[in-house]
This record gives sequence, structure tokens and C-alpha cells, in this order.
Amino acid sequence: MPKPKGTVKDVCSRNIGVMIKLCLDPTVTLPTFCVIYLTRIPPVDAEHADISAILRELSSLRHEVCEGHAT
Repeated sequence: MPKPKGTVKDVCSRNIGVMIKLCLDPTVTLPTFCVIYLTRIPPVDAEHADISAILRELSSLRHEVCEGHAT
């Protein structure tokens, strides 16, 4: 690949655009990885969690519970 030209922001934007197009293209087969020995996988802790997704789920559950009590 040629060296990217432009500002860091431009290069990142183009790279993200290319990755999105690649992931959404049905003709592209992305590799699937699997592991035989789970002990070889590095540990995952709270630093690696998507906290925003967890907070959205918690908010949704709270909303469901509140609506259940209102009826």
C-alpha cells in the first residue's frame, strides 16, 4: 500500500471508511479465528469492556422495570 497522504485526521477518516466498506461488503469473506487452549487467551477485565454498551443496556432494563410498575 502506498504511504497515506494528508493530515492524521484525513488518513484516519479514509481508513475507517475503507474498513466499514470492507465489513459491509457481502462478497468479502473475513477470517474467523478460534482457539484450542483458552488458557492462552489474555485475560479480559473491566478496562476492556465497552462501558457505554453496558450503560445503555442498564438504562433499557431500568426503563422496562419502571414501565412494568406503572401499569
